[in-house]
Amino acid sequence: MPVGKPKVVPTNINVHIAGEPKVVLVGKPKIITPGTDTFSLPKVVTAIDSPFVAKQPKPMPSLPLRVKDAATCNIQYLDVDQV
Repeated sequence: MPVGKPKVVPTNINVHIAGEPKVVLVGKPKIITPGTDTFSLPKVVTAIDSPFVAKQPKPMPSLPLRVKDAATCNIQYLDVDQV
């Protein structure tokens, strides 16, 4: 069964020459303090205290480590099947 002629899709059609860089001189940095001028102080949000006891998870036994079939070294690994 003939497949047909493949459709050729051009790539890199959104590539343009950047041109000469434009140098913009900057002035002295302005120090802005929150709560002065047009900058308001940040909103204070109180934290909700909900303590809990954190525990280590119980250990789970796993199957022995595996060795790849065509391994050139004795490198062992754990797979999803062992866990």
